[in-house]
This record gives sequence, C-alpha cells and structure tokens, in this order.
Amino acid sequence: MGYWTGPVDGAIDGITRTALIAFQKWEGREITGRLTRDEVEAISNAPSPEPRDAGYKHVEIDVDRQVLSMIDDDGTIVRIVPVSTGSGRRYSEKGNRGLAYTPKGRFRIYGKMSGWKRSPLDCSTIPATSAMD
Repeated sequence: MGYWTGPVDGAIDGITRTALIAFQKWEGREITGRLTRDEVEAISNAPSPEPRDAGYKHVEIDVDRQVLSMIDDDGTIVRIVPVSTGSGRRYSEKGNRGLAYTPKGRFRIYGKMSGWKRSPLDCSTIPATSAMD
C-alpha cells in the first residue's frame, strides 16, 4: 500500500510504528502508533491510497493528512511517510523567530544536495537524496 515499513523481517520496530502512524493519518484514524486488532482489521480492509495527480514521478505532501507520498511514473504511490508541516503560528526557538508556514502549490526541484540540513526549529529534515532518485 506504500507505507514504508523497512525490511520485512517480522519485527515491529520504530520503522513499523512510523508506517502505522502514516496509515492512521491517511485514514483519519486516532494516531496511536500501536498495532491493535482493530488496526490490523482496518489495514486489511483499507483501499490502497491514490495520488491526487498521476502519470509522472513526483512527491505530494498532504497538509491536511500530514503525510508525504512518493509517486512513480505509473501514478502508483510507492512510499508514504508521516510529516509535520507548519502550523501557521509564530515561533521563537533558540533565538530564531518566524512564522511556521508551509507554502502550498506546485514546485520544481532545480538542484539537490546530499546530506542533512538542520531547520531553524532544530529538527532534522529528510535526506536531500531520496528513494525517488
């Protein structure tokens, strides 16, 4: 279904929990990160997520659901991970001030860097290179 669980090894670990949280966000369920019988049943009965736009490789961020989806050339979601976008509120953190804002729209990537970058809120961003490369 596209939720990133890491290697299939039979272990319920942090990566599995992250996949469950992405599922719970996508489906509008209570976000617990706990795999219960109700969650297993919900996963078994849920349809595969569909992208908003199809036909080309791209990334979609659903601000309402708080998930990021990676879509392949065939229009199939190949990975879904939970994200946290800007709340629209002002912040003051470690001497930095600003508005926690996530712009909406369509954007192109003109350049990539490898490695990690720290944000003003001191949260690590995802690696600059991804599984979509």
